[in-house]
Parts: sequence; C-alpha cells; structure tokens
Amino acid sequence: MLKKPILAKCNDRDKYARKHPSSGEPEEWLCDSYLEPYGLFGLTFDFFVNWKESTIPNQLWMKRIVEESFMPWPITRWRDTIPSEIYQCDREDKVRQLCRFADKYGMSCRYFLIKDSSDFSNPSAPIIKVSLKADSSVKRVRNIDLTKLENKIKKLRGGPASIGSKGLTYALSSLECHLSKTDTIWPGDADLVLVDSSLTPHAIIEFKKHTSGSNIAYANQKLSNYYPRKDSRKYDSFAHLRDRFINGIETLPIIVVYYSIEIDYDYVMLELIEGAAGNLRAVTDLVAIPLPNASDEQSCRKFVASLLGMINYKT
Repeated sequence: MLKKPILAKCNDRDKYARKHPSSGEPEEWLCDSYLEPYGLFGLTFDFFVNWKESTIPNQLWMKRIVEESFMPWPITRWRDTIPSEIYQCDREDKVRQLCRFADKYGMSCRYFLIKDSSDFSNPSAPIIKVSLKADSSVKRVRNIDLTKLENKIKKLRGGPASIGSKGLTYALSSLECHLSKTDTIWPGDADLVLVDSSLTPHAIIEFKKHTSGSNIAYANQKLSNYYPRKDSRKYDSFAHLRDRFINGIETLPIIVVYYSIEIDYDYVMLELIEGAAGNLRAVTDLVAIPLPNASDEQSCRKFVASLLGMINYKT
C-alpha cells in the first residue's frame, strides 16, 4: 500500500529525476550494511526550524506515498494494520530506530500518507497523519485537510515561508510541489544522520547533486557557492539541528557530499563545515574520492571509510 517517494517533475509525476547511469544514489553508498562494521546506522527525516525563535520544534516528519490502487481513500479505520504497512515500506527496525531516536531528544515521530494524484489545489484534499509512540506503535491516526496542514506548518516554522511563485521543478510528492508555490512550504530534510547504538549522532550528511544544467562547474562545487547568498536557511537549518542534538557541549560534523549525475565524472567531493548558524564555513579544502558504485560493495565500503576518516571517527 505504501511506497517511498521518488524525486519527480512537478508538472509530470511520471518523469523522474535523472541519475548517474552506473553509480546509483548516495543513500545506497551509505546503507546500513556498510555502516554496521563501524557501529553506526543512518536515519533520514524531515524537520522544522522555527526561524522566529531559532529552535527545532519537537517533531520529525516522514512522508510516504499511497499506491494509486488502494481504495477507498481516505480511510483511517485500519489503525491495526497501519504499523505493518509502514514496517513493510520502511523495515520495522528502521521505524523503531527513528521513533526511539526522536524520543531520546524529546521529539515525536509522525508519518504523513499522501496520494500523489490528489488535487492539492482543493483545500479538502485528503492527507492521513499517523502519530507514533516511542516504541513505534500507533498513538493516533487522523484525516487532515490541506488547510489544517498549512496552519500546522506555519505554526511549527514560526510564520510563513516562500521560495517564490514558480515553486519547485522537482519534488518528492505532488503535495510538496503544490506547497512550494505558496507561503507554506514543506519542511526541509536531513538526508542522513549517522547514529550509533546508543542513538548518539556522529555526523549530519547533506547530499548535493550537480546536474548538467547547473551554472557552476562540478569541480568548483563548494559551500561558498550557496552560502550565505542562495541557500542560507538550508545550511543554517543543519546547524540548528546539530545544536539540538549536542546542546552546545560537543561538536557534531556536518559533511556535504557533492556528486554529479554526468558519466564524465568518476569522483565525488566531500566538504566538512562547521560554525554557528549564520556563520558557517568550510573547515578544510574539498576532498575528492573515487565515485562509488551501488552494485560494487568494495567501492561503497571504501567511500564509507573515507567519509568517516574525514571526521576521525573511531569504532
């Protein structure tokens, strides 16, 4: 019934974003099987920054797409089957890890179930919100309409936010496409947070894709191309998230992985950044390492070793 969202064009949801023809996606290079020897696993989620208060609200969000064949829609009378559907989509151990992680940091875990074909220009377009407990059991299931969702987003963000009238070209759901043209955009995401068995985070990873349409040559990719002029809130959000986890006591690395979808490039670049929100900076020069291939276990393991070596991680 549920499936993970796939990046697709907003005006044609059957047209998916281009990928590198052989290397796969960064999430595959950093999958749990390659992190496990280091006592780590990865978590990904959407999160808010309340920009009015410069804080991280107490909610982690996950969006999942409801298959078109599932009928009737919407329906909330399958409370007993929701966990199994979510587990089947995301693996039970991953859902439990996320909920336990959220609970450790005083946050709640919420899933939003969406049909990509829904007409979100209609304020009553159906969305199902599933609130999970720390043990990943269902706490509450509700139908919410778009208006209520927008009000909730504005409250969590501390006010309206816009990326412009044109909105996104590509997004993970038609809901995000619609909201991107309003003043109530969907929350940003943590591409990957590396966490150990005690649920302590060790790094925040951002994947930065370079396409042929980009204005900046791939070899020149770096933080200063995007910060603080273009994407200041995006990168500052990682600093706020880091501070939520460490409470100012110790450091937590933020690493940007720059990768190209063009076949001519056989390397990726890593950049370690640090500093307070509003004053982020690159710590070292860019580090170029061989491009991993998702179907080549050895290349992925070498990539993980290089990335963790960049932050001096020790098992």
